[in-house]
Amino acid sequence: MLADGDLHTILLQDIVANDHCVSGKVTDDLRGMYRSTLDGSFVPHDDASLVPDSVEQVHAALVDCKKEAAEQSRCARLWVQYTEYVQILKDFIRADGTCDWLMHLASLRKMLNIFAATGHRNYAKSVRLYLQLMGALPETHPWLYQQLSWGFHAVRRSNRYWAGLPTDLVIEQTMMQTAKARGVLTHGRGMAESVRVTWVKTLHRCATVHSGMLTLTNTDGGTSDIQHVELGQARSKHDFSYLCKMVQWFVGDDRLRSLASGVTASETDNVTCDEAERVGQQIMEQMDITFSDVVLRKRDQARTLADVSNKIVGTNQKLPLDSTICSVGYWLLQRGAATWLDTLRMK
Repeated sequence: MLADGDLHTILLQDIVANDHCVSGKVTDDLRGMYRSTLDGSFVPHDDASLVPDSVEQVHAALVDCKKEAAEQSRCARLWVQYTEYVQILKDFIRADGTCDWLMHLASLRKMLNIFAATGHRNYAKSVRLYLQLMGALPETHPWLYQQLSWGFHAVRRSNRYWAGLPTDLVIEQTMMQTAKARGVLTHGRGMAESVRVTWVKTLHRCATVHSGMLTLTNTDGGTSDIQHVELGQARSKHDFSYLCKMVQWFVGDDRLRSLASGVTASETDNVTCDEAERVGQQIMEQMDITFSDVVLRKRDQARTLADVSNKIVGTNQKLPLDSTICSVGYWLLQRGAATWLDTLRMK
């Protein structure tokens, strides 16, 4: 998320500096919206027709800037693709948090290509089948489709806007944790059928009593019903300080380089991580057959910088090369903290 914020900061700075159809009135409107968001007076709208024109203009300029940057270098194309995948993840989290069924399906549909390109075969096959079944739900089970459209695919334990939770998370971390507590089922009353039925049917009543006791004793934490925990001023200042540091790191390097090892890709390495969307689309087109006959091969998935060989060919054998140590040694050499002899010893 922090890297995504840094990349959008760099793109917005480029838009304002080069005047990509963004006038001074638009920037003034955005500053006003930012101040009203901080003081809590801004009221967001779900209706797209009510979005301010300034936001639409900046969004259009941002899309054009991303497209232009992706055409200039492979590194820019990789990071633009990264921002798109982060946005998909944000939409998926928002869909469950706000109980938006249609956004939930749209986010999963956008994840199919990345599942296939990265070799997550089971996810790619299962999500594809899941979307097909959910697409036929209005005809096969209209009542269930109506319930899911109302937001009942997620679980709410409070009336806050972001309080929606996925059902599997609630089962694993709430119900199972409660069932394994001392004096309940596994460590108390047993797992007989009558005990389990009584426990399940009275669980929501006990939760109501528990919430009432917290409110009565003023130990509920005092959380707001509107504000998200990530929107606090302390968290914003903390994230902004790290954002400024990472912006300086991103600027000035357009090579396709690994953040972990420092390895730089060349044209002969056949690295396709910057084209993961295209690779995933090709794999998904091969899956237009019977579900049981689908076979996903490793050679078809995207090739990353981790697959690049890190060996130096010597006279008689291949010598292993730790690219991380080489990168650290080069960095120390540039800062004057090590000599050439010390760097060679590290290697």
